[in-house]
Amino acid sequence: MESNKINDIDILREKIIKGLQISFENLVREKAKDDKELIFEENGEIVRIKAKDLLMEFMPSAVN
Repeated sequence: MESNKINDIDILREKIIKGLQISFENLVREKAKDDKELIFEENGEIVRIKAKDLLMEFMPSAVN
């Protein structure tokens, strides 16, 4: 019984992670179409990254 709960939680976790990945990829693609930047925080600093650069570095298959 306990292993079923753990398995269900693992399946749900994987689905959530996959959904977040798809959402982020869609966001980056949309921003890249309009030549926009994404803004992140890194070590307390604000960092701006061109969406096209992010696509080329982390999702090269998505670049047309």
